[in-house]
Amino acid sequence: VRYNLVASTGSYPIGSLTVYNGKLYGVTAEGGSNSGGVIFELNPTGWVYSVKHNFTLTTGFAPYSTMAVYNSKLYGLTSEGGANYQGALFEFDPATTTYTLKYSFNFTNGSYPSGSLAVSGTSLYGVATWGGANSAGALFQYNVSTSTFTLKYSFASALTGTGRRPKGGLLLYNSKLYGSTLAGGTNGVGVLYEYDPAASTYSV
Repeated sequence: VRYNLVASTGSYPIGSLTVYNGKLYGVTAEGGSNSGGVIFELNPTGWVYSVKHNFTLTTGFAPYSTMAVYNSKLYGLTSEGGANYQGALFEFDPATTTYTLKYSFNFTNGSYPSGSLAVSGTSLYGVATWGGANSAGALFQYNVSTSTFTLKYSFASALTGTGRRPKGGLLLYNSKLYGSTLAGGTNGVGVLYEYDPAASTYSV
């Protein structure tokens, strides 16, 4: 055991750890000073644990996401909080311990995001479990260089459609994105899908 978590400094860690600059970073879904989770750092030299950010309801709450590294900063998602209380996309600078709310989700463009972000070029791609045009979830793009959010795909409303309720994030492989849904598909119990950012095409 390298560290035993306690509620006051973060409890119920979610997702994988992110390695950056020789240290490990992660998030907890609960605990911390506001009970909405924390960003923590674990230094392998001595295995020192430290809280770097306490999530708040207005700027992002209850993260369920592995953080991604882009341009020396960490990016992640919260499942709640933000301006619309439907989740947030955030940026964290390990060098300055600065936390910045980059986008607040809303039902139209997707709500309650979870899972890991995938980095492709200057953009981050992820999924929201609810919302979108069919109220069944959404796949989105966030361009870091232009601070632009774009809804790229709305999952199907029909239970036996091409997949609905995405969860678990995205994986970039061979210039395409791969993920899975909790429901939908031929058997109604989920699909594994591919999304091509260059062509904006979705396929089961």
